[in-house]
Amino acid sequence: PQGEATALVVGPDGKVEQRKVMIARALGNRWLVKDGLKAGDRVIVEGLQKVKPGAVVKPVEKPAEPERDGAAPQKAAAAAPATTAR
Repeated sequence: PQGEATALVVGPDGKVEQRKVMIARALGNRWLVKDGLKAGDRVIVEGLQKVKPGAVVKPVEKPAEPERDGAAPQKAAAAAPATTAR
């Protein structure tokens, strides 16, 4: 809560990039990102302990999780597929 929110994404060259993101809301470990990511960005959601900015990774797409509590899917969430760094 005191620092800047960041996300690790896989760039087009397969290198890990750290991006500052603006969070509209956080609920547990889920963030509603308002700025800092764009459609098509591959966000690393697993394996964060193993990677750092500049590292070359081989991303593996993670299947989308089903919606919980009957909530309507968010358009922004569908724009950035989750990625696992290996």
